[in-house]
Amino acid sequence: MFWYLLNRAGLLQETVSDLKDDRRLKQIYDDKFVERYDLNFLNLVDRPTVKVTELNKGEERQGVRRLLRTMRSLTPKVVCFI
Repeated sequence: MFWYLLNRAGLLQETVSDLKDDRRLKQIYDDKFVERYDLNFLNLVDRPTVKVTELNKGEERQGVRRLLRTMRSLTPKVVCFI
């Protein structure tokens, strides 16, 4: 749903069929996400979880430091936390 919402919001200009195709979506992300759309992701914790309660206390600290360094060096116009 995330990719469709980005597309509907006008942040991407891709066909719905391309967003449904995993290989094509990966190609869009690899080739266009930063270069064309000027967007990027940064995970605070680099492992998948179903719920935030699965994270250990303090596990995000390293990611927060990385995020702050990135924000200071790139000075983005907008930062979105999900």
